[in-house]
Amino acid sequence: SFSGEDFRGNVLKTIFESSNKSIEIDASGVITSFSPSFLDECFGELAKEYGVEMFSKKLKISSSVNPELNKKMMYYVERAINEQS
Repeated sequence: SFSGEDFRGNVLKTIFESSNKSIEIDASGVITSFSPSFLDECFGELAKEYGVEMFSKKLKISSSVNPELNKKMMYYVERAINEQS
């Protein structure tokens, strides 16, 4: 299993730092749900590191099974940013 910290450090940060392209994660085939701790550790921490504006421009997550997933991710992103202030 992949923790949010592992996914952020080993996958997303590498892409963020090596590419000017945006990232879209299609989670339609993901069998398990994304836990609050995964969303916070992976996406919230990434947004704290790069800023919410850059994060929002570079990354989107979608799922045909869970259309609210991007909104849920952004909730944890904004919460992490607000905790930082």
